[in-house]
Amino acid sequence: MSLTSMLSDNAEVKSLFSTLPNFKGLCKTLNDDGAPFPKGIPPVADLVQGANAGNVGMAYDYWLRAYLQRINQDYEEPVVVADQAMRRLILGLTQFGMEDSLPEITEKYNISREIRRQYSRGDNVDERGLYEACVFLGYMEAYYRSGYVRQNGYDVDSREVHDLSQIADKTMDVEAFFKKENRILYNPTFGDMSALVGGADADFVIDTMLVDIKTVRRLGYQAEHMRQLIGYYILSKFDRDFPVEIGKIGVFFSRFNRFVYLTIADIKTVFDLDEFAEKFIGILQKQRSPRVENKVKAMMTKDEEAQERIAEVTFKRALRHAGHIILNQYADDEGLLVDKRNNRPVSRATITKAVGGKRIMDLALEKGLLHETVIQDKSAFVLDMSVLRLMSRDRRLPILLSD
Repeated sequence: MSLTSMLSDNAEVKSLFSTLPNFKGLCKTLNDDGAPFPKGIPPVADLVQGANAGNVGMAYDYWLRAYLQRINQDYEEPVVVADQAMRRLILGLTQFGMEDSLPEITEKYNISREIRRQYSRGDNVDERGLYEACVFLGYMEAYYRSGYVRQNGYDVDSREVHDLSQIADKTMDVEAFFKKENRILYNPTFGDMSALVGGADADFVIDTMLVDIKTVRRLGYQAEHMRQLIGYYILSKFDRDFPVEIGKIGVFFSRFNRFVYLTIADIKTVFDLDEFAEKFIGILQKQRSPRVENKVKAMMTKDEEAQERIAEVTFKRALRHAGHIILNQYADDEGLLVDKRNNRPVSRATITKAVGGKRIMDLALEKGLLHETVIQDKSAFVLDMSVLRLMSRDRRLPILLSD
């Protein structure tokens, strides 16, 4: 269960959040006219007939985060949810007897990820190819969140590509909204607080403003938008390692080019947000699963044995995760890790960064997931598929997922 589903399906959480007052009168806007929700304003990009609004919304999220990195010269986005989806899809397609489509889907995935990466770093890319890539990555995320395998395949819908292109074109007219002063966090999570709600990741934080993107067809104040943002804000406050103190929460309505926000200080003038936050966290702690309960207890205790057990499980998962990243991004037919652009072996530093740090890299070598070799007097690395299969508990895992 995620924060979003908790707000709609968990009776105790839903009841608590229903006590939040209407904050419409506190809303401000970055738009020049000063009206957060002007009446009768038409969308700058209406939904293309036949396009799936949900798919376009996810695709837009992928495009916007890449656009933010491009205009801020700030390539910092971590591994996207689509990466996790691709690994799940391997098993999903096998279960549905659709494994023959894996090579084609994997090729689309690798191409889509690379086009988006190039765009985010400031390179010139084919515009339609970029939008197709974002739509495809949106499909991957939809699969990850729902578990639903598209029976009609993963060909992108041209209507959704067109819809995304018209929204993106209008968003570029308000580039100033998205220029950072200090930093941007992409898809921020909230440490162990995220675990309490079964997973929570916001769209982005720009400087001190937590922002949610809404690609909806109607402009207006919606209580559920504010509830979601306030929920994220509370999780950030209780996550001791969250790198930013949130001072504002905002919504960008992409079909209207409307940026609406509230300050936390203003909210606190009319509502006891601190007391509300304590009640929310209290409910989460009361309802958390035994597995999360034990993890939190161990993290709060000096029980070294318990902490060691948690560390062991954590690193096993991290190592398995790293193996799939390496497989999807770098492994060739023989398992050699190469840069797909020039077919040259990738460096230790590149792999270390991809898997999440030196400790995971060292563990991969220690456990035999990776083997170091020498090619033309230069160090190179090979992925051991047999070890990865054991880690994945699935011997049907294809030998090769990418070109």
